[in-house]
Amino acid sequence: GGFWKPFLVVSTIVVSLIFVLSSGVYVWAQRYAGRIPPGVSIAGIDVGGQDPEQVRQLLQSRIDTILTDGLPLSIDGETKTLMFTSLSTTDSVDDVAFDLDAVLNLVIAGHHPNPVIDSVKMLASAVAEKNINMIFTLEKDRIQIRVRELLPEKEVLSQDDSFVISKTETDWNIEVAEGHAGREFVWQPFFSELENHLASLTTAGVSLTLMDKSPDVSLELAIAQIEQ
Repeated sequence: GGFWKPFLVVSTIVVSLIFVLSSGVYVWAQRYAGRIPPGVSIAGIDVGGQDPEQVRQLLQSRIDTILTDGLPLSIDGETKTLMFTSLSTTDSVDDVAFDLDAVLNLVIAGHHPNPVIDSVKMLASAVAEKNINMIFTLEKDRIQIRVRELLPEKEVLSQDDSFVISKTETDWNIEVAEGHAGREFVWQPFFSELENHLASLTTAGVSLTLMDKSPDVSLELAIAQIEQ
């Protein structure tokens, strides 16, 4: 009897504490029923505990601002406005398409239909905070066309030497159209910065640089290959 009595007392206390804590977590987790789980941010915006439709309106407002106003584009100390929407007589065409439904579905998937499991998931979500970037597709080819139209005098594309080589009975005959060097846009860092801005729905400016570009094919190279 001397051993079991203290054991039963301690066990009762432990079970009671577990019950109280579990009940508290369960009641707390019910606050997030139908709402976005705690500790969740979308595009850097804390949306934990908020109504999904209210969050949709907030994010859509930021998306509309980007699509309507564009983003500042800086190059060679000059700043232009890079637009993402082309207006026509019947419709508009966007060079970037945001998938707001996919993002909201992703955060709502943090819930579980079982209330006990959902309570555990809500607690884990609150402890392990996470940010979800916006999901979007970017029409890079159209963006490049738009940038070139916006800055028609900035880029000079390099032109390779072109030539036709023919062999006569005694010698090689080469007809040449001389190419030239250029100054071309450097796209990779530009698109990386642009994608980061769109993922976080920031309206900060993006920058584009130019790089001197020599022809890839030259007459000297062709002659050297022939002589080999």
